[in-house]
Amino acid sequence: MRIGLLAPGRPNIRGRALLAVLLGWAAPFLITLIQGAVLHDRSFTSFVADYGMYARSLIAAPLLVLIEGVCFPRLSGIARHFQDGGLIRDADLPRYRQALSSTRALRDSMRLEFGLVAVAIGLVVAINWAVPQQAYQAWHRLPHSESYSLAGWWNALISVPVLIMLLLGWLWRLLLWTRFLWLMSRLDLKIIAAHPDGAGGLKFIGLSTQAFSVLAFSSGVIVAGTIMNHIVHDAAPLMAYRAIIVGFAVLMIGLLAGPLLVFSLKLLDARRRGIFEYGALARSVGGLMERKWFRRREDADAEALSVQDFSATTDLYSVTANAYAMNIVPVAWVSLILLACGALLPFLPAVLMSVSPEVLFRKLTSLFL
Repeated sequence: MRIGLLAPGRPNIRGRALLAVLLGWAAPFLITLIQGAVLHDRSFTSFVADYGMYARSLIAAPLLVLIEGVCFPRLSGIARHFQDGGLIRDADLPRYRQALSSTRALRDSMRLEFGLVAVAIGLVVAINWAVPQQAYQAWHRLPHSESYSLAGWWNALISVPVLIMLLLGWLWRLLLWTRFLWLMSRLDLKIIAAHPDGAGGLKFIGLSTQAFSVLAFSSGVIVAGTIMNHIVHDAAPLMAYRAIIVGFAVLMIGLLAGPLLVFSLKLLDARRRGIFEYGALARSVGGLMERKWFRRREDADAEALSVQDFSATTDLYSVTANAYAMNIVPVAWVSLILLACGALLPFLPAVLMSVSPEVLFRKLTSLFL
């Protein structure tokens, strides 16, 4: 905010995304370019062949900034819809407003910013201590030396901390989102068991997973870039990383869709209540219809087709079926599939790189022959 990158009501998303690219990728690009020209080493060639660096600092870092424009409006709209959609009772309005204000206060906390910086520094130190230098690409080191090059130091002190800060920021926002949903689940919400959305009127919350699918994609790019390095430079087989890829997708689904589970107990209680209440009403109305029509001695005539008894009973049974089919997690399968696709899509280039062009061509042509 002090240097003008942020201001109230002006998030300057594009400017901050550009700054993330300049600090994280463009600076070491220029450093290795100059180093290669001065020392006549292969540092620049190593840098431009580092898929992990492209993934982390050229793609993932700016994306983690740009997706604010996608996620923030979606999450804010969901939070407002609790009141706009008539789910909040008048007695719970103060608690709802307090949940909103406390979430904003925690989101904008300056102490939190300093805490994230401290955690990022700690993680950078831990990474540099735990990961041997041989695991890094050659541009991180000086020629014929184990010491960091200038680009290596820049990556360790600037590029990696910027990325970690962005990831920690999203982790904190996810925790705040989970906390907000948990506070909402403690309110006496107006849940309707027979609501046509199949989740008591709460399925709109599941739209958050569609916004988070972009976050899953950004995180997947980081992992996919490292795997690409091993496949291209170390000739590692893709199947050696299948557990990591599948585990990452499962982790993203659990992490980004898991907060919706805070409503499961409330929805389960509403479903049980709806089964009893709507079931009793359907049985009562059905009994009345049977007594009226099945105990008649005369045959039904053409006028019976226009009687409202049958259509009204059918409508009631349809509403009752909604109560019986009510879900206890407010999310649609299509949203979960979209989230999984967002997590797995970054690994598609690694899959294509691991398959020879000849085999890929035969597979594609076989689809049309």
